[in-house]
Amino acid sequence: MQGIDSCIHFARALPSNKINQHLTPYLKKFAVDKSWRIRYLVADKIMEITDAIGVENSREHLSSYYC
Repeated sequence: MQGIDSCIHFARALPSNKINQHLTPYLKKFAVDKSWRIRYLVADKIMEITDAIGVENSREHLSSYYC
């Protein structure tokens, strides 16, 4: 559960090319985790994640999990 918050904090500090390279795979993994609580946390914090990684990155990499 801490991993989602950590990704948000790291995303705010990293340039966008590093976000795609290092954080997006983890966010995708959290979005399809077998635990409903982890998936719920990603959905609950989707606006914070979008603010941190950018709208385009969020649309490209995460929107398919929540549409």
